[in-house]
Amino acid sequence: MFALLGRPFDHPFDNPEAEPIPKTEPPAMLPMAETKPSKTVGDHEAVAQTTDEIGSTVIWLDTTAVDPITDAIESFAVDERRRNFHFLARNSHIYMNGEDLSVFRASPERTDHRIDKSKVDPASLSGCIWYTFSQPLWSLEDTVPIRCLTPPGATGQVTVNDMEVLDIDDTKSWMPLCTWMRTQFEWHDECDWKQRGGPQLQLENQITWWDNNGKQFDFFKLPLEMRQLLYLEFLGGGIILPQVRSKGARSRSVTFGHGDKTVPKDRVGSKIDPDIVHPDPKILLVCQRTYHEAKDAVWTRATKRFSSTSSFNRLNISQIRLHGHPKALNRVQLELPAAHYFELIGIRPRFGAPFAPMFAGDQAVALGLLKSFNTVKYLDFRFISPKHERAICPWGSIPRRAASSQEHSCQKVWIDWFFTLAFEHLLGWICKSHNEENKITRVKTIITMSGCIKKSTRDKWETIFPAEQKLKTHGGPPSFLDQLKDAAVEIRKTKQDDLPIKCDCSYPCSATNIPENGYVRFADSDLRRHVAGPEEAIQETYFSFKD
Repeated sequence: MFALLGRPFDHPFDNPEAEPIPKTEPPAMLPMAETKPSKTVGDHEAVAQTTDEIGSTVIWLDTTAVDPITDAIESFAVDERRRNFHFLARNSHIYMNGEDLSVFRASPERTDHRIDKSKVDPASLSGCIWYTFSQPLWSLEDTVPIRCLTPPGATGQVTVNDMEVLDIDDTKSWMPLCTWMRTQFEWHDECDWKQRGGPQLQLENQITWWDNNGKQFDFFKLPLEMRQLLYLEFLGGGIILPQVRSKGARSRSVTFGHGDKTVPKDRVGSKIDPDIVHPDPKILLVCQRTYHEAKDAVWTRATKRFSSTSSFNRLNISQIRLHGHPKALNRVQLELPAAHYFELIGIRPRFGAPFAPMFAGDQAVALGLLKSFNTVKYLDFRFISPKHERAICPWGSIPRRAASSQEHSCQKVWIDWFFTLAFEHLLGWICKSHNEENKITRVKTIITMSGCIKKSTRDKWETIFPAEQKLKTHGGPPSFLDQLKDAAVEIRKTKQDDLPIKCDCSYPCSATNIPENGYVRFADSDLRRHVAGPEEAIQETYFSFKD
């Protein structure tokens, strides 16, 4: 019930300076439901029957001390608040029972002022009653005339569906009260949302609204595709870090992992390298149906990220294939330091040997192992910024330069070199292969790039890989193989030293002038969430996508 609906605040008992109410004969009370059979509508002395001047519509107005019109509006507002997220959304959705909206019969002063201001013919309002809609939290009021089109029931009650209001501000015409209230009190101002906190504030309001509206819905009535998207949000947000756990001497299982957080929370680059949400397994405990649907959705539709060679070594990847879901490795994402990417193709620089091959005893896995799994359909190479805390440069991490490990090669150059040197390894992977009976033994793998990669580099390689797939599928010779082989030879000739690659980009890959304390003062401000210019400038110091 509305907290402010007990008595209007312009009632003489609330306002000692208000004019006294003239003494009149009290109206007859409408018969209640528990009384004897009620009289006909024409016998009610408390109901006045009038006709407006516009037409012959019959208007029924209740003048009893307990106003059924106010009760009906109150009931509609509470129900609409729980049904419609945008209704009265200007507030924080913690007032679900009408504390932020007050409706009461308008005083004569308000009525006269409204008529004068709107220039409405008073004669056309014969038989109407004026009501004030007040939003105390925002100090907003609107006084409008309301009429009822049907008589009240035996209990003297009416519904909002039987009411009309004159829209004296805009259309100057009568409209259903429900339509008018939705127009007046729904809140869709996206600009205001952004200024007050952006999408995060909207999400917080959605959560508060659901917590307070008391509504439920049948989850299994949603389409399976939509349920799968929700399962992904519950269990990691679409990206998981799979882990192999031992249950005993011989028993193993594959889990969703524990997520990953970028720390500190407001560090420069936290938006480019966002957190991986910790999976919430409570959804698996609801029932057997959700258990099986959720696990199937994660293993078939979520991206499995491997963020270091320790989580991508030969033992772990083989155990996931052996003990995990049959499609556990259909969507794979690698997020490795630059040095580990080169290890995937058998290169580990040493002093005096910038492209030295790895020793036979090294445990880093080669791309060939992952390529041997026929289930990989999507492979994404995600690159971290040279300023990332886990960044390791292949030529900046040689032991004799361990003290200056902050030095990193140009991101644009080393990524292009990596794909050039790895092209032969990837060529058989991205194309369909056939056996002697001309049956497809491997489906093509779609290769994508994400993270901190220059736009020109992405455009180049996202053109080459699909072109090779198309030519190979239709039996044509690969158009880039020969020239990329020559480019690989040229790279090995050009790189004679074992120093990090110098950055000659117009917009440096990583800035070196970040203040020691970062942008702590600005990071603590709420303005950072929606001021685009300074935020973009901060991210540019972490990594520039421009050439």
